[in-house]
Amino acid sequence: MSRMGRDMHERIKKWVGCWTCWLWLAGYAAAQPALPYTKIPLDNFAAFQHPSATTWRIVGGVMADRHREEDLQTTSGQGMLVVHPVVTNRGNLFTRMTHGDLELEFDFLIPKGSNSGVYLQGRYEVQLLDSWRKDTLTNSDCGGLYQRYDDSTKTIFGGTAPMLNASKAPGLWQHMYVRFRAPRFDAQGRKTANALFEEVKLNGVRIHLNKDATGPTMSAAFPDEQPLGPLMFQGDHGPVAFRNIQYKAFTSGQIRLSNMQYKAYKGLYKSVEAMADQTPVRTGTTDTLSWRLGDRKAQLAVEGDMEIPRSGDYLFRFVSGGWGWLFIDGKPVIDTKGNRDFERSFYATQTLTAGKHRFQLYYGNSDESLVWYYEGPGIPWTPLTTPRSYRHTVEPEPLPVTVADRTELVRGFMLHAGKKNAYPIAVGIPGKLNYAYDLNTFSPITVWQGPFADVSNMWVERGEKQLLMPLGAPMELANRPTVWQPERADSPWPDSVLIDQSPFTRSGYRLRNSLPVFYYSYKNWSVEDAIVPAADRRNLTRTLTVSADKPASGLYCLLGSGSAIDPLADGSYAIDGKRYYLEQIRGGKPVIRQTTKGYDLLMPVPATSGKHTITYTIVW
Repeated sequence: MSRMGRDMHERIKKWVGCWTCWLWLAGYAAAQPALPYTKIPLDNFAAFQHPSATTWRIVGGVMADRHREEDLQTTSGQGMLVVHPVVTNRGNLFTRMTHGDLELEFDFLIPKGSNSGVYLQGRYEVQLLDSWRKDTLTNSDCGGLYQRYDDSTKTIFGGTAPMLNASKAPGLWQHMYVRFRAPRFDAQGRKTANALFEEVKLNGVRIHLNKDATGPTMSAAFPDEQPLGPLMFQGDHGPVAFRNIQYKAFTSGQIRLSNMQYKAYKGLYKSVEAMADQTPVRTGTTDTLSWRLGDRKAQLAVEGDMEIPRSGDYLFRFVSGGWGWLFIDGKPVIDTKGNRDFERSFYATQTLTAGKHRFQLYYGNSDESLVWYYEGPGIPWTPLTTPRSYRHTVEPEPLPVTVADRTELVRGFMLHAGKKNAYPIAVGIPGKLNYAYDLNTFSPITVWQGPFADVSNMWVERGEKQLLMPLGAPMELANRPTVWQPERADSPWPDSVLIDQSPFTRSGYRLRNSLPVFYYSYKNWSVEDAIVPAADRRNLTRTLTVSADKPASGLYCLLGSGSAIDPLADGSYAIDGKRYYLEQIRGGKPVIRQTTKGYDLLMPVPATSGKHTITYTIVW
């Protein structure tokens, strides 16, 4: 690399920050299988200690006007936990459950200007705050690990700000994920390791990784540190709503492997049966498990005992660069069927009783990678193979596309709903507004604010992954065609468009004021589609211009879809269970249509010739 190249590389690294974290910020990978969580029921307060404030309530629905300070309205029912503190009636809410190491997930809805928090063990706060569209973040912002207070010196210190702003607009449901490791103590009760936030994600985006909590944060319920403590939901600041609270509490105990013998065979085999008559070239015993017990381009067989610590369901994850099989108690559990993608995982769940079980593992070493993980009752994901048994891929050096004073357009594959999409064009607009547009369905599929995109996966080696990764906090939209002429009023809206059977004719795009306008035709209609920054520069406004040379009826435009669509008092709509808003809708009166898959918000196009314009603003 030339000196100029090295200098550019260092400037890029400095601009982006911690790239070992950033490559995962999009949270796009398809969710891996996992054992079920324990849900905290929200039909009553049985799971909680008696609330000290009567402003805590169980409700069936919530709504917040995003333009009004601390506005939170509720409807009767069950399934949601709400607090609306008043000066004379404030108090925190504690679970009866106490925990040490914990995986926690929950949804929360916070009104404009509101402030709350969730305390792990009642001591270590993850902040909940209306931080929508803030450029500079502190530990007080949403997802921040809150600061501490030293009473002896009267000083405030510590705390960690989120790595980026993944907050949504007030009044929308947001999702928090926390993986927490409790502090460690010796036999005399002395602390040997701090509490640790191993990972925190806000709305699917990693905002913390391996951050110490050196002691209880401000407003903690307890001044000391202990191995166990309850969850605490803050109820003495501002209004907030919670739903879908669930957790995995982890305790001691792991699977132990013992009495392991291995056999190394020459050559590779496509079935276990094919090895039966073969003589191994080497045998031995081992107390660790790794592909290195065998040879390159050769077969390895390992047999031994598994000591199961407690009865229950165990989820096994198996990764191998070649043919691989796993048997437990003589029964087949996993077969990789010759897969050579050493980054692909195979999963299987087995119900096992406490005690010893016999296992057999067979591995055809094509690519020097053998990984065996498991998750069990009260046990987090834990490896059974050694670290050196995993083939680590070299992460590509970052190649960010930055947006300064002009719009950037990049064609590249993107992940959508966990699958690779080959048709997007990503658009980065000055002012940290970005979106991706599918040139097959002619619809926006992802929007995000913040940094634009990393394209290193499109250029490293042969660019095999070919992925463009958003660098901000992405929110996915439904990837469905925008315009359609249903055969009947109840005909389902198509979920996709087959490229070789597409009813659309592409006409490309043109730049207007440096922003793309997409052109295409559908049956008797021509469509122009422009997405630009809204007047407040915080949201995106979409304008669809539909033209027909002669009157034609039955055309609709799909504005939004999801599990629920809620009309709001100001004429806007909360889409997909309050996941985002559509506001300032012009060009007709939308209709809400219920389908077998949820709800669609449709705008009918008048059955006249000439041009008809539809506009709306996407707020998230």
